[in-house]
Amino acid sequence: MTTNDIRSEFIPIGDHQLCLHHYPTTTPEPTTVVLLFHGFLAHGLYPTVKYAAQVLQKQNLRVLSYDMQGHGRSEGLSGYLPSAEAVVQEAVAVTQYVQNKYLPKKFFLVGSSMGGAIALGVSQQISVTGGVILLAPMLQLSVSSFEQVVLQGLAAVLPTLSCIPSKSTSADLQYRDPAKRQECEDDPLVPKTNTIRVGSANTCVQLTKRVSAVAPTAPLLILLADEDVIVQNEGAERLFAAAECPDKTLKRYPGALHGLLCETRPLLDQIEHDLVEWVQARL
Repeated sequence: MTTNDIRSEFIPIGDHQLCLHHYPTTTPEPTTVVLLFHGFLAHGLYPTVKYAAQVLQKQNLRVLSYDMQGHGRSEGLSGYLPSAEAVVQEAVAVTQYVQNKYLPKKFFLVGSSMGGAIALGVSQQISVTGGVILLAPMLQLSVSSFEQVVLQGLAAVLPTLSCIPSKSTSADLQYRDPAKRQECEDDPLVPKTNTIRVGSANTCVQLTKRVSAVAPTAPLLILLADEDVIVQNEGAERLFAAAECPDKTLKRYPGALHGLLCETRPLLDQIEHDLVEWVQARL
C-alpha cells in the first residue's frame, strides 16, 4: 500500500479545515473503525502512524487518521498548538465526525507519542466501545516545575516564537530502522527545525498534566519502548496502575526506541503481533 491508495478529504473542524485520511479497506463494509492520532510535528500519514495503520487495516478494519491543525496538510500555523483544551476538543470533534459517518459497532482509538495523550483525552469524553491503544504515549515530560512556570510566562506573551530546543525533532533518537528513519527525515510535510514554538511546548506540558490525571475505563493497551528518551515512561506506568478497568495490558520492549513501528525485525514482528492479537481479541 502506498499513500496513493489512501483517500484524503478536508473537513471543517472549528476554525480550520483538517485533512482526514481514509486507509483502504480489505472488506466492503467494516463494522469496526480505528482512528489514529499522530505525534507532535508529524501528521496522519507519517511513518509512526502509517505503519500502525497498515498493520490494522489488514485485519478487516476501517482505519482513519487526520492531520492536526498546524500539521501535515491541515490549516493552521505550522507546528503551532494553541492550548491543550483546543487540541483535545479538536480531536473530540474529529472523533464525533468519524463515528457519525460510519456508526461503528466497535471503535478503537490509537495514539502515538503526543497522539497517545490526545487519544486518552478523547476517551475521557467519548465512549470507546473497542479500546484505547497508546504507543509510547507522551504522558510525562522531563520539564521541571521552574521550567514550566517560565514556559507558561513566555507562552502568554510570545506563543508563536520558535526557540525551544527539543529532542523530539531528532530522528536518530526515535527510529531504529534506517530506511524508516530516512523516510521520516525526508518527509516534506514535517518542519525541518531543531526548535519548537513556545506555545506548542507549553501545550505539550499542559496536555500531559491534563489527560494523565484521569485513567480510561475502556479496555486499555499500552506499549512502551524501554530506550525511549523522548517521553518518560513513568507517566504511562502510573496511568496503567491507576486504571480501574479490568481489561488492561502493558507491554515493554527492551531495546526499542520511541517510534515503535519504526523498529527493525524481529522486534518489529513482536510489536505488530501484540498489537494485532490485542485488537482481534476485542472484536
